[in-house]
Amino acid sequence: MSKDLEIKIKAGKKSEMVLKEIKDVINEMRQSQQEGIATSKYKDVDGREECYRMLRVIDSFENHIVKRIKDGKAAETALSKAGKAIKKIIKR
Repeated sequence: MSKDLEIKIKAGKKSEMVLKEIKDVINEMRQSQQEGIATSKYKDVDGREECYRMLRVIDSFENHIVKRIKDGKAAETALSKAGKAIKKIIKR
């Protein structure tokens, strides 16, 4: 169990660093797709739909990274609580 939590903690910390590095790029990509929708010609339904699909992919990608960060923080909390519980048992 401890090993699994440590793996999640490491993955969460790496994901947090990655997100900090690429946050501007993600925002630029999102803005580009939103502009594609806003400036598309009336009859360019396919173009707008493609921009919309790209927005969903961008959101999904970002959400996946954020989930790994949250999982890592939850694992860190769980490991900390387990450590405190062990210390209480030892003190008895």
